Amino acid sequence: MTDFFNKIKNSCLGQKCCFLCRPAGDDAEAAVMPVSRLMFGPFGIFADNLKNFLQLGAVFAFFLFVWMLLCGFSVACAVAEGKSSLLCTVNPDRSIYLYLPVKVFLATFFMAVWYRRVFQNGALSLKEALLPHKKDFKFFVFVLVFMLLNAVPLLSFYLLASRVPNPDWRVEAAYFTVVAVGFLVPFVLMRFYALFAFAAGGEGWPPLPLLWRKTKGNMLKILLSLFMLFILLAMVMVNYAAAMTRLISAGEIIPILISEYVYGFVFLILAALAINHCAVQKELLFPEKTGEE
Repeated sequence: MTDFFNKIKNSCLGQKCCFLCRPAGDDAEAAVMPVSRLMFGPFGIFADNLKNFLQLGAVFAFFLFVWMLLCGFSVACAVAEGKSSLLCTVNPDRSIYLYLPVKVFLATFFMAVWYRRVFQNGALSLKEALLPHKKDFKFFVFVLVFMLLNAVPLLSFYLLASRVPNPDWRVEAAYFTVVAVGFLVPFVLMRFYALFAFAAGGEGWPPLPLLWRKTKGNMLKILLSLFMLFILLAMVMVNYAAAMTRLISAGEIIPILISEYVYGFVFLILAALAINHCAVQKELLFPEKTGEE
């Protein structure tokens, strides 16, 4: 049995896991993360690379546009007036399992290409935007795992809502305590968002305890910057839905199709801002690694 565990430890996967869990060390200090940089840095990076975004966005927005129409999940379907549109699927419960993974992959592929272009001075070509690399698929798997972990609160909510009350208050309190821990998972994961930048660029990850220690004292700053992105997302989606409602009421198919394509651009703007935020975190936490790129 000891030989078996030693083989696992000495394997490639085992060595990677040991490295990620390596202690941070006593000299690892918490990084200084200015809240203004976290909140406005992603927007500044986007503005400085607007030309790159328009070139990449034109390609990926077209992919999103075609995929939404093929699967019948156009933006018009999310509006009450547009549910009877010919662009909507008749079996959304079945199509969603095919539609969502591909849409997430397109978003992650765009973020990877965007990161390599903006932060690693990678090539900007049609081939780069059409042919994903092996590390792009690894990034996609990383994003899926992160999304599943962030969905733990939904599982906790379901377990609490569907539970049968136990007459023993001690059992009830213990059950509630254990299940309620799931609501804290997203707050813990916030301290590891810099990993998105490492994964998007295909770089080696830093030890997780080191990342945890460097983000000490910065959770409120990270939360405020994420809240700002969430507010922006809400404002954009609400206004977009209102504009889409007016277009559907007018009954003009061409403006609706154009707005669907524009939605792809809006979606990619939010994706670019998200990976920019992760890159800013990486730069603030590991300036020596950023300088090596």
